[in-house]
Amino acid sequence: MKRRQLVRVTRLLLGVSLLFVGWTANAHGQPSVPRFESAACPFRPGLGITQGTNLSCGYLIVPENRTAGSGRTIRLAVAVFKSPAAHPAPDPVIFLRGGPGGNLVSEIGPAINATTLGFWAGDHDLVLIDQRGTGDSSPFLQCRELVSLEYRTIDRNLSVKQSDALQAAAARQCHTRLVASKIDLSGFTTHQNAADIADLRSALGYASVNLYGESYGTRLALEVMRSFPDGIRSVVLDSVVPPNISLFSDPLRSMGRDFKLLFSSCAASRACNSAHPQLAARFYRLTRQLQKKPVQFKAQDPSTGKTYTVLLNGDGLDNLLFSGLYVSSLIPQLPDMITSLQAGRLGPAAHVFSEVGFLGNSLSFGMYYSVECSGDAPYTTAAQVRAAGAALNPAIRTDEVQSQIDLLRQCGFWNVKPDAPAERQPVRSSIPTIVLSGQMDPVTPPANGSLVVRTLSHGYRFVFPGLGHGERFTDICPYRMVASFLDDPSVKPDDSCIARMSSPF
Repeated sequence: MKRRQLVRVTRLLLGVSLLFVGWTANAHGQPSVPRFESAACPFRPGLGITQGTNLSCGYLIVPENRTAGSGRTIRLAVAVFKSPAAHPAPDPVIFLRGGPGGNLVSEIGPAINATTLGFWAGDHDLVLIDQRGTGDSSPFLQCRELVSLEYRTIDRNLSVKQSDALQAAAARQCHTRLVASKIDLSGFTTHQNAADIADLRSALGYASVNLYGESYGTRLALEVMRSFPDGIRSVVLDSVVPPNISLFSDPLRSMGRDFKLLFSSCAASRACNSAHPQLAARFYRLTRQLQKKPVQFKAQDPSTGKTYTVLLNGDGLDNLLFSGLYVSSLIPQLPDMITSLQAGRLGPAAHVFSEVGFLGNSLSFGMYYSVECSGDAPYTTAAQVRAAGAALNPAIRTDEVQSQIDLLRQCGFWNVKPDAPAERQPVRSSIPTIVLSGQMDPVTPPANGSLVVRTLSHGYRFVFPGLGHGERFTDICPYRMVASFLDDPSVKPDDSCIARMSSPF
């Protein structure tokens, strides 16, 4: 969700004409919407998965903008994996990916095979959907201008001012092209997304469903709970994004908190502190050094296998540390990355960058802009961004705050209608819900979970020591708790395993 992460996208639009493939007019005599149309899967199924047997794919046809009444429709890619259980549960798990703008069907679909299917949803069917504007849905709101910019400048020593100006210019070009393609960007919002999920349940014929939201997917799940609660059996909110925070300002606050937590956790560990003494002071000194004298290393983009020369300056190191904290398995390696960089050893930094520096085709940046510029931007001021930036160390504060303000200002030319103020309010619900937070999560900190659970009368919050972003699939403890909850949402899952978890150092 941070500036440098957001522009690391690789999937290209294949031309304006493809944006209209499958679009239909909701005119008299045309099939009604919403509806589901079966189609070939847009990915190669994993071993033991066969379309027509334990997998079905197709498109959910829904209005482009329910408030505009234009009659235009869009197509959302859907894949349904049938549970391997002898007596499957009647209610599926619908997986809602983050971003906003994250692609899902063709990224996760091929990784699911006969052996791992039960791991994803237990005795339940698993439903994957590419949210409007993402992945294999059409239109696909990718910004090839931003993709090109990222790869073109990955080895250049740009100041924050230069980088932000280039990003703004590329985003403006993307906006102009999408609008010229007759796409109503005001239709690509969280509320419209939530209505799609309600339509999906109905179109697939499920009486009830379970929602699993991760990151931005949690904000989407919360809006479904608020506006379309019928048929929702249970909800899992993994790395939660409350509707009453801003992704322009709050990540600065959580970034400051998490950097301090990383450094203090290392200092509290005898082994980590011995190997990496005075880690905080050395990190901020290193950012200043790299700003004056950057380094270069080779890193491989895992989505393409291509190797790139990467230039790392002080701002880049700051972003790399933030990105590394997302991934639980990388967190124990971050102190060594800092120490090695200071000693001139570039291998650990190259490894971390290869893991988190490329988003590949996992983000639709156009969808990100439409969601954030309609949702958070109208309710965020530059003054609020500056206030949140007070949590950062002075060595990095100015650049980080300016980047977020520059991103906020880009919403001025994205020109979408603001979300209704009611959508910014806390969600009040009695639907059984569990809220999962990673102690080390740099962007959706445990405080977010506390904020959300206050207004959920059957909500339970859990914090997992040592974990980053996206808890369920990074440790056996949250995985078993989610499985237990899906079996019986009326009972708080046993959380005794949390006591056996510890600091990553």
